[in-house]
Amino acid sequence: MTHSDDKSAPAMTSSSTLTNLDNYQRRWPDDLDLSPLAEFDHGGLLTMLKGYAGAKKITRYDFRKLINLGAFFTLLSKGTVFNLDYDLLVSICKVMVCAAASFAAVFAIQDIALFEEDSLGGINKAVKDLARLAPFLFGLFLSVSMARWWCIRTSGIGSMADQLSDISNFVISMGARRCLNEKDWELFKNLHARVVRWGLAALFCIARESRRAEDLSSTEVLYDCVSLGFLSEAEKQILAGSLPRSRAAVLWAWISALSTESMEMIKMEPPVMNVLYVELHDGMKGLNRIHHFLNTQLPFPYVHMIVLVAYCFIYLFAFSAGIRAGLSFRKNLYFETVSEIVLVFTLPIMYQGLLQICVYVSDPFGADIIDFPMLEYQMTVSGSCEEMK
Repeated sequence: MTHSDDKSAPAMTSSSTLTNLDNYQRRWPDDLDLSPLAEFDHGGLLTMLKGYAGAKKITRYDFRKLINLGAFFTLLSKGTVFNLDYDLLVSICKVMVCAAASFAAVFAIQDIALFEEDSLGGINKAVKDLARLAPFLFGLFLSVSMARWWCIRTSGIGSMADQLSDISNFVISMGARRCLNEKDWELFKNLHARVVRWGLAALFCIARESRRAEDLSSTEVLYDCVSLGFLSEAEKQILAGSLPRSRAAVLWAWISALSTESMEMIKMEPPVMNVLYVELHDGMKGLNRIHHFLNTQLPFPYVHMIVLVAYCFIYLFAFSAGIRAGLSFRKNLYFETVSEIVLVFTLPIMYQGLLQICVYVSDPFGADIIDFPMLEYQMTVSGSCEEMK
């Protein structure tokens, strides 16, 4: 733990990667307000917040407006699976090629009546048999993926943020009762502010940890923490000696030590201290839970089989739909032809889109528009801690 008493404002460093600090002036060290960093974009359907690096994240969406407008009018809105990247478009093009090939192959068949009698029934039966299995397995996989995402949000990031607020509340309320001297109270408020700053830095580090896995020697996150006022230069130097994956845990250890020390300063009774120990323990559990999720993916054979089942169903469906569309076209049944073509677009898009969503929610700490808006979470925590002073 560092006992640095540096109370000077942190210097803005050229190594920082932050882009929205132009109007951010912090009163060091006890100003915990992060609202000057907030740049909200209130659109018709979405409310987005520009993050530290300038990337926008969805914080709210208007559910009622989504229902009223409908899915088709909002198909290309920001944040939908159709507007995240080009992977879905590429996948759908491959499915269309498969359907077009089977459609064209129909015109090489001389006796379509014989083909329908001997072969088409078997193809349709294979599609129906696979259709009984694919939705169940895929639905289970989607449920597990979303449950994992929700657990990271509530039991991971949510737990760390909640415990930090609870620790702040406990420390400042106990200090307010016992620090009757103005000088003692100012000293105690500075200790409280340091605890909160370290907690915000821990949230910042845990979010960046996922993105910086390719460069474990990177110290940019520490420069960013100094620029934001979460760390002093002396604290940054101490943390620089820790592995990036351990920095959030080190910061929580500092929080544990300083909050305990502040309670000892005001001679808090040991039984009352148990409340603080429980909060510190739960916060560390939340941090460890995030590490567990980040470092442990779903078993590869299981995910591979789910993807295989989904792709077999998608391509077999596209193949059979192309054949049925070709047969209908040769019989001049144009309405049935169009119906089959629509099915080729619809069902594969649903499966491919849900697969893409599973990819994005597997690591919600990135810079994508649907990833966790960490700045908003930090603003909520810092705002509640600021109100307690």
